[in-house]
Formats: sequence, C-alpha cells, structure tokens
Amino acid sequence: VGLQREQAHKAYEAAEARYATIRVLSLGAIGSGLLFALLFGVALVRGITGSLAQAVEAAQCVARGDLGRPIEARGHDEAAELLRALAAMRVQLARVVSDIRQGSESVANAAVQIAAGNQDLAERTTAQAGALEQQAAAMEQLTASVEQSAANAREAQQIVARASDAAVQG
Repeated sequence: VGLQREQAHKAYEAAEARYATIRVLSLGAIGSGLLFALLFGVALVRGITGSLAQAVEAAQCVARGDLGRPIEARGHDEAAELLRALAAMRVQLARVVSDIRQGSESVANAAVQIAAGNQDLAERTTAQAGALEQQAAAMEQLTASVEQSAANAREAQQIVARASDAAVQG
C-alpha cells in the first residue's frame, strides 16, 4: 500500500507539474495572441485611417480648387478605390476647367475682334456721314446755281421779249 501511495504521489506531482507547464504555456499563448491581435488591430486601424485621411485630404484639395496635386492610390481595398475615383475626378475637373478657360479665351478674343469691327464700322459711318454732308452742301449750291440760272434765263427771256417788241414796233 505504501508503494502505491508513493507512486500515486509521484503521479500526482507529475500531473501537477504538467498542469503548471500547460497553464504557463496556455497563458503565454493567450498573451501572445492578445498582443498579436492588439498590434494587428492598431496596424489595421492606422492603415484604414491613413488611407481615409489621404482621401479626405485629396477631397479637400479638390474642394479648394487645387487640381494640380496628384492623388496616389496604393492597394486594392475600398480606400484605394476611393482614392482612384478621386484621382479620376481631379483629372476630369482639370480637363473641364481647361476647356472652360480655353472657351473664355476664345470669347474674349471674339469680343476684341467684335469691338475692333465696331470701331471700324463707326469710323466708316462717320466718314460716310461727312461725305453725305458735303454732297448735301454741294446739292444746295447746285440748287442755288440752278435757281439763279433759271432766274437769269427768265430775265434774259423778258429782255429778249422786250427787244423783240421794240424791234417790231420799230
């Protein structure tokens, strides 16, 4: 019976040592797993918030009108897709602004040409008005000359008629 007790006591101590070892290993594995999960969670949160912060910064640049700053998108996650969409939007907005600028310059050039044409037309109109005034003055002079000639002709006719009457009476 003493031998059985001794063997039972040894088996108990061995089981207790195995339990302590397994418990230490289990606590170490749980601690390591929690530390890994914590580090992985921090890295994941930093990655997500970093990408989202980059997307927010890119959207704010576009909202301020800064279309010259390139937007870089790395990865294949949703944040990278958002950054690629923002980059495409920035490129398209820059193209639209460029087209509008070119259109505005064309309109400005056309306005300058129209103003020059209007100035030329005004100068020609003024010149024609002056020429018409000269022609009107010349016509008035001609009318006065014709009226004077008509008066002179009537007077000459009256003189001829009197001379003819005097010659007939004789």
